[in-house]
Amino acid sequence: MPGHNPVTGEVAQLGPCSRHRGDGLPVEVPPQPYRPEQVERTRYLAAADGAFASLLRADDAKPWVINKDASGFFWIQEYPIDAPGTSDYTFNGMIFALFGLWDYYQQTRNELALKLWDGGLTTIAAYYPRLRNARLVSYYCNTHRIAPLTYHHHHINLCMQLQWFSGHYGFARNMDQLLDDHPYPDLVSDDLPSGGTIAFAAGTYTLYRYATTTTGTYDPAKDDDAQTATQQVTFTRATTAPASMRRRIKGRGVYYRTSAGAYTGWWVGEYYPNVFLRGQWWTKTYLPARSLTFPANTAVDVFTYGTDGTDGSLKTVQWDHPSNAPFDQRATINGRPMLRISAGTLTGYWVWRGDVTTDGL
Repeated sequence: MPGHNPVTGEVAQLGPCSRHRGDGLPVEVPPQPYRPEQVERTRYLAAADGAFASLLRADDAKPWVINKDASGFFWIQEYPIDAPGTSDYTFNGMIFALFGLWDYYQQTRNELALKLWDGGLTTIAAYYPRLRNARLVSYYCNTHRIAPLTYHHHHINLCMQLQWFSGHYGFARNMDQLLDDHPYPDLVSDDLPSGGTIAFAAGTYTLYRYATTTTGTYDPAKDDDAQTATQQVTFTRATTAPASMRRRIKGRGVYYRTSAGAYTGWWVGEYYPNVFLRGQWWTKTYLPARSLTFPANTAVDVFTYGTDGTDGSLKTVQWDHPSNAPFDQRATINGRPMLRISAGTLTGYWVWRGDVTTDGL
């Protein structure tokens, strides 16, 4: 057996041992190094084999994990405790299990695992319309139409990862829709301090109060974001205000909540270029890159930005034919969904999503 010092972490080699040939004479076996990583791999792979075996137990066995629904779609049940056909059909649990299948296939090249992965992707793509709750928070499961905010943000990230692993732009488009339906409300950025700055152009604006929690989050006990007050304000020149939140008000658009000054706690609607949140927020990466198309005979502005949202440079481009470019990121920049071009003469420039089509659609 190897000698392992639990204090120093040193691993000694196996000492010589002897085996016997057919004539009874001993044969010296050279010492072999102990490889703990190989032992760990073997142990974890055995556990993975066992987990994979559980995914082969359909609902005609006990215990069971997988089933086909009435339409013939393959499901991995997060809660396989109810009678077959009556489970939750939980979306996030299904997707997390699919990630496990993908990892297992990468390690083993098991063809059945690959088929289950493909079947699971087909299920999620087919049931995405049941997951989505347009302009609201997405649904937790297919059986119970419950829409918790925390799981909506899981769904955003899970769709992004499904695109990474599958390479299919459809899951990226799903992520885009979910992010537009109900954005992340908290103003937290890798590049900017917590909280943000609302930029106002000169003009007159309507401010609102809504029935929310004291911090501005949605409170279902308070009549679904009901409007409780309004006031109009006029700014004779461009100005700014601090913000603590950007979120969709139920049944309305996306609004900013002011966090200091004379209008603390009041909300104003996002409307570029008159009212927008400065800076780059909620950046998402596409792997592989997707494709966007500039329309023919149309002038389109593309931008680079500083982290505070100020324009680094601007170009206006135009072609006499539709022109394609790859893009690898999206972000909300100065209140607009922007796409980052990742190759060609416009590498590093951002274009407003409304000025282009994506994925050939």
